Amino acid sequence: MWLVRLGVRILVPVLLGFCLLIGAAVLVGGGVPTFPSAETAVGKNPCALPCVYGITPGATDRLTAFSTVDQIALNRSFLTMTRTSFTLPDSVLGLLTFDQQAEQATVSSVGLWGMSTRLGSVEIGEFSDLLERGWRPERVFLTCDFSSIIQMFIIMDEGRVLTRIPLANIGIDAPVLSFTMYGGRGGADQFMDANVECLTETQWLGFAAPWRYLQAQTG
Repeated sequence: MWLVRLGVRILVPVLLGFCLLIGAAVLVGGGVPTFPSAETAVGKNPCALPCVYGITPGATDRLTAFSTVDQIALNRSFLTMTRTSFTLPDSVLGLLTFDQQAEQATVSSVGLWGMSTRLGSVEIGEFSDLLERGWRPERVFLTCDFSSIIQMFIIMDEGRVLTRIPLANIGIDAPVLSFTMYGGRGGADQFMDANVECLTETQWLGFAAPWRYLQAQTG
């Protein structure tokens, strides 16, 4: 009997310590990291990033990309020789860009967007889907303050990833409004440098209050 009491005395402090560690993680990090969101476009991705729905930027050629898209998409639309859009279920819009206009072109990026403007209906993913891969923000941009919803563009993975989240929802469970995977280092940096109209670069402050980002932006 004394062995049982001894076991209880040892087990209870261990369990309490474990609970305290979880509580501290929630307070410091905004929550315990989660698995990929099973019901989002990123979570449903059938292959490991940088592969996006069977297409790997920097490796997949034009014809293979079109064949892959035609198997999974509701439709595919030719925009230009370097840009092709497609629609996935759950109102997800995809965009392929190519490195040249020739038929032998290679996919340079794959982008995903939610077609609905309501945050609650966005099915792209959660910020944790990217953070759990070890990717950390490298460059951060905020949209103009006269926008109804200030958005944060974040470059990750040595410039291979560009994602967008609403500043007001910053946290590991922030909804991903758009996600683009580039084929090489610096692809996202080049895109943002060429499209910085009405965007302000600021520093990454972690999961700080939105007002701190606005203060850093103006300061």
